[in-house]
Amino acid sequence: MSRLRITLLTLLCGLFACQPILPASSPTATPSPLSPQTLRNSSYRLRFPDDSIRSVPLTDGIYQAGQDPSQPDFFVARLGDPIAFGDLDGDGAEDAVLALALDLGSAGNRTALVPVLNRNGLPWQPFPVPLEDLPILHTLTIENGEILLSATIRRLDDPS
Repeated sequence: MSRLRITLLTLLCGLFACQPILPASSPTATPSPLSPQTLRNSSYRLRFPDDSIRSVPLTDGIYQAGQDPSQPDFFVARLGDPIAFGDLDGDGAEDAVLALALDLGSAGNRTALVPVLNRNGLPWQPFPVPLEDLPILHTLTIENGEILLSATIRRLDDPS
């Protein structure tokens, strides 16, 4: 395994491509600062291997669909550590970035970085950025509008 530090530039899309994410427990959102608790209990749009985009409502940082890992409708989404806070878009509001891991049972695993923009106290989610299937995240920070990630990933010649 190799240790790699990746600087992600221009991660964010324009507002036209962003969609609001709402707390998983409520059909309407009320303005509040982003917090680990808010992020652990929100819904996120994720791309699945079949190219579908689904909303995944986390409760305490986890969501499970289906019971049998061998079935195609099974998956578990888990919020990873760490969660980084900082201003991603230069508007002065504290935004966040987090890692979401998808266990797709017999279909494998996926991990994505999910930026969350603070729009007047409401979370907005641009599209997630896919990462290696099972990276080991060491650090995740936001500095000067950039997401900095230090992770251990597989080399091309490493076995699956």
